[in-house]
Amino acid sequence: MIKKLLFAYFPFLIILFLPAKSFTQTYTDHLSSIREHTNHFLHLTPEKGLSQGYVTCIFQDYQGLMWFGTKDGLNRYDGYEFKHYKYIPEDSCSIGNSYILAIAEDAQKRLWIGTVEGLYCFDPVTECFRLVSDRVLSADYLFIDKQQAIWVGDNDGSLYHINPENLSIKKYSPKTKQERVRGIQESKSGNLLYILNGLNRIAVFDKVTHHFRKASQVPPPRDSCIRQLFTDKTDKVWVFCYESTKASEQIRKIDPVSGKITHLTKPTPKGSINPLNTKGTFTQDSQGMVWINGKSSLIKLDPAKSSYADFFPHLGRYPYVLSLFVDRSGIVWVGTLGHGIFAENPKQNKIQNYQKKKEGEQALSFASIRAIHEDPQNNLWIGGYGGLNMFSSDTAIHFSEVPPLKKGFSIYALCDDPGEPQKTLWMSVMHQGLYRFDKEKKVASQVFPTGAKKAEATIIFDILPDQNNILWLATSLGLYKFNTQTLGFTLYKHLPNSPLSIPKGDILSVYKDRRGTLWVATQNGFARFDQKSGEFTRYFRDASKSNSLNCNYVYALYEDKAGRFWVATGGGGLNLFNRETEKFQYFTEKNGLPNNVVYGVLEDDQGKLWLSTNLGISGFDPVHRSFTNYDKGDGLQGNEFNRHAFYKSRANKMFFGGTNGVSSFYPKNLKKNNYLPPIVITKFKKFNQEIPFHQVLSPDSVLQLSHKDAVVSIEFTALNYYNTHKNQYAYKLEGLHQDWIQLGTRHEITFVGLKAGDYTLHIRASNNDGLWNKKGKIIKISVVPPFWATWWFRIGVGVMLLGLIIIGYSQRLQSIKRRQLTLENEVNLRTKELKKANQTKDRFFSIIAHDLRGPLASFQEIGYLINYFLKKGETHQIQKLGTQIDQSAQKLHGLLNNLLNWALVQQKAIAYHPENIYVQPLIEECLSNYQGTIQRHQIKVSVNIPANLSIWADYNSITSILRNLISNALKFTPNLGQIDILAKVVEEEIVLSIKDEGIGMTSQELNKIFDITHKKSKKGLRGEEGSGLGLTLSREFARLNQCKLAAESIPEKGTTFYLTFKKQPAKDLVPS
Repeated sequence: MIKKLLFAYFPFLIILFLPAKSFTQTYTDHLSSIREHTNHFLHLTPEKGLSQGYVTCIFQDYQGLMWFGTKDGLNRYDGYEFKHYKYIPEDSCSIGNSYILAIAEDAQKRLWIGTVEGLYCFDPVTECFRLVSDRVLSADYLFIDKQQAIWVGDNDGSLYHINPENLSIKKYSPKTKQERVRGIQESKSGNLLYILNGLNRIAVFDKVTHHFRKASQVPPPRDSCIRQLFTDKTDKVWVFCYESTKASEQIRKIDPVSGKITHLTKPTPKGSINPLNTKGTFTQDSQGMVWINGKSSLIKLDPAKSSYADFFPHLGRYPYVLSLFVDRSGIVWVGTLGHGIFAENPKQNKIQNYQKKKEGEQALSFASIRAIHEDPQNNLWIGGYGGLNMFSSDTAIHFSEVPPLKKGFSIYALCDDPGEPQKTLWMSVMHQGLYRFDKEKKVASQVFPTGAKKAEATIIFDILPDQNNILWLATSLGLYKFNTQTLGFTLYKHLPNSPLSIPKGDILSVYKDRRGTLWVATQNGFARFDQKSGEFTRYFRDASKSNSLNCNYVYALYEDKAGRFWVATGGGGLNLFNRETEKFQYFTEKNGLPNNVVYGVLEDDQGKLWLSTNLGISGFDPVHRSFTNYDKGDGLQGNEFNRHAFYKSRANKMFFGGTNGVSSFYPKNLKKNNYLPPIVITKFKKFNQEIPFHQVLSPDSVLQLSHKDAVVSIEFTALNYYNTHKNQYAYKLEGLHQDWIQLGTRHEITFVGLKAGDYTLHIRASNNDGLWNKKGKIIKISVVPPFWATWWFRIGVGVMLLGLIIIGYSQRLQSIKRRQLTLENEVNLRTKELKKANQTKDRFFSIIAHDLRGPLASFQEIGYLINYFLKKGETHQIQKLGTQIDQSAQKLHGLLNNLLNWALVQQKAIAYHPENIYVQPLIEECLSNYQGTIQRHQIKVSVNIPANLSIWADYNSITSILRNLISNALKFTPNLGQIDILAKVVEEEIVLSIKDEGIGMTSQELNKIFDITHKKSKKGLRGEEGSGLGLTLSREFARLNQCKLAAESIPEKGTTFYLTFKKQPAKDLVPS
């Protein structure tokens, strides 16, 4: 049992007794067990899309896509997601076996896939697999020679040759049975193949004679030696042998021709504590460098040289390693037995993390950090929620209890004593005040506040040591000036009515610039403190000013070497304060800052600022105003950092504390990723349905779309696998866009309703550090128009239109001629109508002149006659004269009413308000106006109208018609004559007739009674005169009421006028 323990822990015992300086790069690298690197940046498992965790082989194709072979299918990985290729019984295009053993690529960009049941050729365009060999072949190893011939090593040591043109296959077997083929390399001449089998023995195959030669001069391997074949830059083949024991590891390079052995010189290890379960997996990168996973590090060497090129401590603990691959960007992919794929970046930024204690490591005893400090002895002190830790070059001490502080105390701030920095450390203990810590005795004592002031102790956020044994304390009560010798203090607190007092709220930090001026950062802005006057000048957010502080929550203040004054805010990003003009400039997420909460500011020797935020660390170049951002993917303890937890050591090493420990680094070691990522199309969709891209490409690689393809989407990726989530994208569609459209990290474009035409799609992408591939990806797009928008259709339509135009023009000429004739006829008709209108006007004026002349003449003589009869005393004549005046006035009144109605009718301005009118009462009302005439001339009027008979008409206009007709009938009916008024229903009409026994009219006179141009009023039988407008107005009023006015007459017999109304349905009749 003791022996087993000794063997198990022997490496650690060796490390423990080595000199301390062998673990350190500089005197500030505290504790060698703190790993210089973080874990692998990427771990791909079945939970993340890998088809299976047993990874047999890894490959990168010509585009840059990664391919992983597993026991359950082939996987293509683009940095975002996987695509699986497995055996599908009903799919003739699928691979015939899902157990993948090897992957290679030929000059025609076809992939060759070796499986346990045959060799397959994969066309990446059509994504179809073709079986090339018998299924009995187990294609363990693939090699493509200089002539692009494919060579396959079987599990029994046999060699297969495949012609890349016709895919013919031929088998060559060694004379003696061998183990499976594990490696193949080609000699410089190209005539020989060196073959490594499972027994670590080397066989030679002559490609000219097609026979196996005798074994090479390579000596038989030891049992512990793991071999592989590689060629150097001169195409010379070498056999590499990796051999390790529990105490050491060795690599030898062997010339297979001469058998000469070269031992490679290995430098001293850096102290990795992550030994692997399996060692000796080999790979060769695109630059010809050989990589070996050793027991404690990744080893990189040049085959042509006799020493290591470089080596990198393992970034994580890996299970059994099956495959190793280095891609073109330098990322190392590690395939494991059942645990998926790990990715390491040897160029990864060298960040040292101090985190909560893990098994086998000496590290922090708590997670969340609040204070970091380096003392004069170069010891690193870290405080936080849960205690105090100290790290030296060879020791880590956890102070979970510091008498009289009990377990669980939390540190907010740390600083050296101004007078005794070697011996004393000052600590702010959460809710307990200020403590003096004796570093030799490891005890603490509460110094402030004490006594009666002890109740005032809340939180001391920051401590600034100053001259003359002074400590400035930033607290929740205000700013304290504390003397470490006398223990006296002065408190500067906020006074509500004093604008020159310290700002209200917690004082979060205190800072002293190079001029010796004190500044305080608070929850309500920041302030400059004049120690002589005790007055504060406040700076805060003023919405009325465009150049004031943009956020009142201020975490930290910093003056850089150039004299620029920086303000770190809790929401407004980084503010640059000009102390002369008192104006601010802002640097926020819009300018590239990862997050607008900035906790701390440090400056390196090159003048670059380093900022801790809620989304990682940002390096800011204040001259070029550019940001470089780092997050957990770059190796930080996490993305979220804490306020006050930042510190720069005397060796220019940066320390930032967060919620999961401390991240430290030398700025010079944070290198930008210079790999220019290629861009590939990964998906094409129509209406959100994925379609193989090759199906929509024309033979000349133009993306062909139909006008019916209203919604199309294109997904793409920049093949930078390190921190893929930071890759940026932009695109421009020539023919639609003038400027580039920034997509951020989104890698999909959707086009809606592209018009027919030709376009050119340009896609650009950057890697995680903002290095853009400006050449990008270019895709020609052609949107085929519908047939009615094609050139031949348009020409045909043009010819048809031309014909139609000619025909139309001819018809137009004919039409113009016809219209000209019509216009001439219409002009003639209008001329006749105008003549008639003029005649009507003349007739109208003659009627007015005639009818007005009589009454006006009567009125002219009235004055003379009245005077005459008064002089004569003939008063009875004056009475007669009054009667004559009344008659003339009535006549004149009637004439004016007719003239007014005529004018209204001509202007179509007469009011029309139809209603249900009973006929019999209406006739009686009209007759009542003429009772004097009827009785005087003894005329008999007979009325025969049903009592319930009604008509739908306008009352005023229909009354005017009836009065005119009754007046005419009375005028021409002799004394003792008779007038018959009759109404009856005839089918769907109501006929009202007024018949007299007058003088009647001839047919010529009857045809002209409604025409004003031929109208001349006749005197009645008793000399009654009319205006000549009555019947004309009646005809117009009849039209207004949608009824018919007609007459029939027999000379000397009389005349009958007929008014015919349409009978209204019962529902339309409303009683008047």
